[in-house]
Amino acid sequence: MGSLVELYPTGGGKVFAGHFGGSWPDNVTLDMERKEVVIVEINSAADLRGLFDEITERQKHWFRPIRRSLESDRTIDSSWKIRFLGIVRETLVDGANAKFAGATDVHFSALEKAAFSSAYWTER
Repeated sequence: MGSLVELYPTGGGKVFAGHFGGSWPDNVTLDMERKEVVIVEINSAADLRGLFDEITERQKHWFRPIRRSLESDRTIDSSWKIRFLGIVRETLVDGANAKFAGATDVHFSALEKAAFSSAYWTER
């Protein structure tokens, strides 16, 4: 199911995703049409506190280093926006979105929907 979920952010055909792992996020997705870099973390845990800690430090851990890397190799320029997409258990989506309600660069979607992404492409 992992590869099905990894396809979720690429719906529509104008988006490219790469897998990094390690201290990098699960996927870094480039939405060429919207000029957005989407940091994607897939988490099936019942407790999201560890993920929430990483998101709170997203500028330090992900956004700035990834921007530096992508700009240095001229994949993107400074006009591109960066945002976070968390794919988590459906029962945790509302609470996760509520926790980061003031952050316009953070959004959560359901793992169950991502696994059957063709029906939910517009929600990413």
